Amino acid sequence: MTFPSKIRILAIHKKIKKEKTMKTAIFLLFVFLVCFAGCSKDVVRQNTAGQIISNSWEGENELAEKDKWIPLTPPVIITMTDTGNVTALYVGEFIARPGTITDPDTHNPVELIGVPVRLRIKVDDKVAAPSGVQITATPYYETRSFLASYRDLLPGTHTIIAEWNSESTGAKIRNRAMTVWETVTP
Repeated sequence: MTFPSKIRILAIHKKIKKEKTMKTAIFLLFVFLVCFAGCSKDVVRQNTAGQIISNSWEGENELAEKDKWIPLTPPVIITMTDTGNVTALYVGEFIARPGTITDPDTHNPVELIGVPVRLRIKVDDKVAAPSGVQITATPYYETRSFLASYRDLLPGTHTIIAEWNSESTGAKIRNRAMTVWETVTP
């Protein structure tokens, strides 16, 4: 498969350890290939129109409330002139914390080494697909990513935000980036 020369891979890496840089680069290449796998040359050309906005944040955030969707980052604002789709890629280093959750079947407490942490992307206060995906349940930092899209947005200004949630407090994220791009509907 050939790609138009206008397609460029945009990756922002801030303070990612050297051993993780190669993994991240390979993952971004994988995402790029999956996004365009099976597309004809014409479809790829049509879908390259639009904006790409990328932001990154350093430092560490801790989830202070449980069972509530909390914004991870400031919103990304994108203005579209045509009907199209928005795709968001969120990459960060996540860690889950030990905790107790309630078993939904028995209603008994269950101790976990790492309580699952979920992530979602919202576009104009509507959840993009897929929704509420478990991003980690490990008690040590791991680089994780999440790709979501929202289809058939009308022209205008749209707000994209990433949110996280867990059944326990203490989950953390650091060294994160979100890239949002618009594709015009052919």
